[in-house]
Amino acid sequence: MRRSLALTGITAGLAVTAFLGRANPARAAEGDVADVDRKYAFIDAELERTQQPAQTWWTVWTTTYSASTLGGASVAVLAKSYSLRLSAGVLAAKSLLGVGSFALTWHPLLGAAPDLHALDARTPEARAARLAQAEALLERRADAEAISRGWVTQIASIGVNLAGGAVLWFGYGQHRAALVSMGAGLAISELQIWTTPRGAEDALRRYRAGDLTPRTEQRVGWSFVPWPIGGELRVSF
Repeated sequence: MRRSLALTGITAGLAVTAFLGRANPARAAEGDVADVDRKYAFIDAELERTQQPAQTWWTVWTTTYSASTLGGASVAVLAKSYSLRLSAGVLAAKSLLGVGSFALTWHPLLGAAPDLHALDARTPEARAARLAQAEALLERRADAEAISRGWVTQIASIGVNLAGGAVLWFGYGQHRAALVSMGAGLAISELQIWTTPRGAEDALRRYRAGDLTPRTEQRVGWSFVPWPIGGELRVSF
């Protein structure tokens, strides 16, 4: 008898729970929409917060490589020194690769955030779709940051500079020019990698962990650390 009553009570409880769930679909839907809106607001704020540092970093290095491409090409054509023309031609070729890599990887991502604001958000389904696009954009930016600072970029940088040095060393016998080209190219590439922004990676990590706490606006920071001989310029994005 007691077992029968217990089963009856459980059955009744399940029936009541199911009835309440069916009776309040609007409340459940409102909770889902609120969660979607909260997540989207976090991603939107993070994309905006990290936009300016990433844009500054992209602009600085794209301008640098573009100027090196044009300057190297001009010197390669106009210089009277044979060695200088060769070095300038290699510099122009390496810099052109840098321009191309920035144009293909970063440029499409930096202009995509404002497009999210133009998406339809009048229905719960539209808001969920907008959130999915925002998540995808944040992931792509985080991936771009990781790649720009990762081993693929490191190997590509070393390979391009070694190839340029090899052309000068073995192809034309310009040993000193080859060493200068490799050394300067590797130093500039490491500086580019070292200053890569990390805002999107941090935002994605916090988002996946469920930490939707807003952060303060991220800005470009400069500092100089003096040494006994010389010093160190630090740039943070």
